[in-house]
Amino acid sequence: MKRNRFYFFFPQSCYGARMNSPKNSQENIVRVPHDAVGLRLDKWLRAKFPTVPYTAWARFCRKGNVRLDGKRVTGAERLEPGQSVRIPPPDILKKAMVTVESLKLLPLSPQAKAQLESWIIYQDDDILCLNKPVGLSVQGGTKTVTHVDGLLSRWALEKEFTPKLVHRIDRDTSGILLVAKTDKAARDLGKSFKTHQIQKYYVAITAGVPMPWTGTIDASLEKGMKGNKEKMRVSDEGLRAITHYQVLERLSTKIAVLGLSPVSGRTHQLRVHLEHIGTPILGDPKYGGDQQDFSDYQTLHLHSCITIVPRLGQKPLVLQAEFPPHFQKTCKDFGFSLPALMQELKQFIEIQTSR
Repeated sequence: MKRNRFYFFFPQSCYGARMNSPKNSQENIVRVPHDAVGLRLDKWLRAKFPTVPYTAWARFCRKGNVRLDGKRVTGAERLEPGQSVRIPPPDILKKAMVTVESLKLLPLSPQAKAQLESWIIYQDDDILCLNKPVGLSVQGGTKTVTHVDGLLSRWALEKEFTPKLVHRIDRDTSGILLVAKTDKAARDLGKSFKTHQIQKYYVAITAGVPMPWTGTIDASLEKGMKGNKEKMRVSDEGLRAITHYQVLERLSTKIAVLGLSPVSGRTHQLRVHLEHIGTPILGDPKYGGDQQDFSDYQTLHLHSCITIVPRLGQKPLVLQAEFPPHFQKTCKDFGFSLPALMQELKQFIEIQTSR
């Protein structure tokens, strides 16, 4: 039996006023409302038009169908008061909408629910903090079916809040991922990330030992191409990127464990910066270079270990994520003590917070 397919449609008020010029006759302009200030553009659009999937908004941004104050966007921009957002006209949005059938989210299985809840480090009325495992993407994509955003959405069907991502970490990076439980928390966290009030500290195992053992990498980054794949690279024409580092432990000149403090948050910043100074991260398939001496270590050894979140009128919230199994095994293989590493990391953090 042929099934009927139903689509969600939105009233004209969702779009805002149309421009009158012939060139813009099919463009829809939406003014940023007060309650959206501080949110990521793509997250706000996804919430405003829930039947248009994230992958469609990413495509619209990439092709220039979505613009912010007339300028091209990536979707990662934070919204500001008074800005105008140009979105595709209704007929284009209709083609991107998903059917009611595919919108029916099934709750997680008991096993999947238990697994997700085992990743939770901390939660209160506003914030949820996960220890994201290696190999799990934060958001969906063309070939990505399982991701944190989707799992949280299904998990929260039985909850009284809607999880809202406020930042991302790479698929192969493990560790702390902050999620907002309310719109206000999403705005506040988004603002704190933008103004660098939230401090993130990573631990990486590198092939080689950087010299000096403590330093700052100040190297601008831009997106380039290697073959048919995008790859970040150091370039004077790129955006400025700064990383503070310190050797926490080492084995001769062969391998080291580093504490890392990124001042900026560029794509793949830590991975590119460490490659740039000749000590790529162990197991990095994209920026690792030739690591024949470490052929048994094929998983990226980069862990978001400690994050410090400021709280108005309270002590900062200090969140710490346990190292993943592969990281712990590598430390054991090379005789690195995890308690000693954590002690060194905390001393590194004290130095950074006193800057």
